[in-house]
Amino acid sequence: MGLFDKAMKQGLGEALGKAAKQLDQAVNQVSNQMNGGQPQPQNQQMQQQQYAQPQQQYSQQPQQNMGQPAAGAGLSAGLGGFFANLEKSAKSFATELGKDMKICPNCGKPSGKDQQFCPECGAKLPEETVAEGAICPNCGKQNDIGTKFCQDCGTKLPSAVAEEQAAEAADASVMAQWDEQLGAFPKWNCGGSKYNIEMYDNYYSFTAFFPQGMGAEAAVNQYRQILQQEGFQPAGQYPSMDHLYKMYNGRCLHVDLEHCFEGDYEWPTIGFDLSEPTGGFDYVKPEPKKPTGLKDLFNL
Repeated sequence: MGLFDKAMKQGLGEALGKAAKQLDQAVNQVSNQMNGGQPQPQNQQMQQQQYAQPQQQYSQQPQQNMGQPAAGAGLSAGLGGFFANLEKSAKSFATELGKDMKICPNCGKPSGKDQQFCPECGAKLPEETVAEGAICPNCGKQNDIGTKFCQDCGTKLPSAVAEEQAAEAADASVMAQWDEQLGAFPKWNCGGSKYNIEMYDNYYSFTAFFPQGMGAEAAVNQYRQILQQEGFQPAGQYPSMDHLYKMYNGRCLHVDLEHCFEGDYEWPTIGFDLSEPTGGFDYVKPEPKKPTGLKDLFNL
């Protein structure tokens, strides 16, 4: 989740909820107009007055251009203009709120601009506020929060750089965890992001994120080749390329590639444990017995 998404989720939810109510009121008004402009209850007229004022404030067009009920095209254009103004207002509000907000790069919790460490997890907060992270370092334009590149000159914004650095640091931390928990297995170096390692009893699972699943299958096949180059091989009574094994210091290392895509195709999952295959690692298929004939019975 990006910095803007975190801010919207935790810091702007209440304000955007109010905006959504105004939007619903606007739709109700338009619906009544299209039904012939019938008289409306007093409470509904009061609601319309509440959103009519901000609509006039942000709209660049005279209110009469909203159109009359008989002019369907004009009414649609007016409603579209209101939606655009509402979106613009929300972005402006987010930018103003972002001037006093920092987002923790570790847990995503919003904090005040004067805080140096996250009150939720203790991680060091960035020096820049959310709004400052959207100021272009090249031309100085204040971009909308959540923008990755400057809208005027195309320069990558500080917030986007910080988000990438935080993601790289998180993946590096998971790879350090790999060294501690999965050091006997070849380390993953086949792409993806948002790495994660989880343990279930004596079974470890590793996941990597591939947007829309692009490149996920190729990455798993690449890791399968790395395993084979490191001496992992099919073994046991039912050998399969989806279950590769290797004897290492008297232990049987097992990599499970069979269930990679049983969940979300964007998150291939690889399993690791110390289990032996059915029949054992050194299982050898017995030779078929020769058929017994009369000559064999009488030693002829």
